[in-house]
Amino acid sequence: MLRDVRAGAAQEDITPPVGVPLAGGLRARNSEGVDDPLYAKALVLSDGSRYAAIVALDLIVICREQTEEASKLIYEQTGIPRESILICASHTHSGPYPAGLLDPVVKPDPSYIMKVYKQIAEAVKKAYKGLEPARIGLASTTVTGLMHNRRLLDEKGSAWNSWLVPPERREKLKPAGAVDEQLQVLSVKGPDENHRAIVFNYPLHANVHFGRNMSADYPGVVSRIISEKLGSDVVTLFTPSACGDLNVKGGIGLNDVGAAVASKILSVIDHIDYTHKCKLGALLKEIVLRLRDFSRFQEEEISLKWPSGLDIFRSEHEVLSKLEEREIKSVLNALRINEGAFVGVPGECFVELGLSIKARSPFKYNFVTELANDYVGYIPTAEAFKQGGYETFNARSSKVAAGSGEKIVEESLDMLKELLT
Repeated sequence: MLRDVRAGAAQEDITPPVGVPLAGGLRARNSEGVDDPLYAKALVLSDGSRYAAIVALDLIVICREQTEEASKLIYEQTGIPRESILICASHTHSGPYPAGLLDPVVKPDPSYIMKVYKQIAEAVKKAYKGLEPARIGLASTTVTGLMHNRRLLDEKGSAWNSWLVPPERREKLKPAGAVDEQLQVLSVKGPDENHRAIVFNYPLHANVHFGRNMSADYPGVVSRIISEKLGSDVVTLFTPSACGDLNVKGGIGLNDVGAAVASKILSVIDHIDYTHKCKLGALLKEIVLRLRDFSRFQEEEISLKWPSGLDIFRSEHEVLSKLEEREIKSVLNALRINEGAFVGVPGECFVELGLSIKARSPFKYNFVTELANDYVGYIPTAEAFKQGGYETFNARSSKVAAGSGEKIVEESLDMLKELLT
């Protein structure tokens, strides 16, 4: 049943002090400044009886414990149930460590983590208190020419990551997988017809910046441009689509990416068919994923493909080899917003897995959102495990067994079919 929709949006600053270690590389680098602030951004939709709360964080990952703590606060302060809350990280490689990632020396700061989940709840609370009559619309377009599949196959069918291959050799190797240049947009207008919030979903790694200053990466540039064009009150949220193996092409800079994506968003939002009616739905499902066999250290392949990282991956192997668990529990969630659906996947999904969900989904608009609600690391395809490469090197950021991605696809599609009824 379609009901009148109300919407609210808000954001809270989560920028840590200068000097904190920055995540996203093989080894940490200490921050020296702030190029642009990091935020927790929230959009809340309500049809009078149900809710959809989308939270976008300018962080590299978000872990389940953090999302559960934030969700408890959100429920206490607003009554929005856990299944209606999707919390995702942008995967900026120029932000702090919310979890242990590769560099064994760096540990997350507990006081900062507490601040993050409190700011998440505060952003949602403000969005909830600001609920007002709204009109919403969905759109899909493409932004081409920005990305490449970063995994390259050599003559033996073995995968190498493009940044580890000399430039003169890269052109001779074929990509190991596809790309996905689809841009999905959810636009929200207030009763005065001004834009209140824009959610965009795009499958490109947010590692274009990668400097020594903190940055929200290209999603931050997109947000700034949209605010300049539409007004500073507009909250722009980024949900990363399946881009575990998609990087920006060489020679394309941060502002170029941000301008290209923002331009496409601005070109479609005024041609959307907006409606004040809405049908919302929400599901949350716990899933169990098998872990890999960590009995063997992949010394030969790592020595060949990333020799300077051998010590890091040896340290990761030592951690993983002590695990007694053979599986981990995580969560999937799905939100319905009219003809659109958000699917929250708890890791860095390879592009083919996202494309499979989109192709088989019963919904017209599919915001496949990785790094949502939890972090289980890279989620390669079964074929990618056969090819090897960095994303299959055993690490805390790469530990689920082959077949996990395909299981997530099937579980996600079951949820989408249930939401459609």
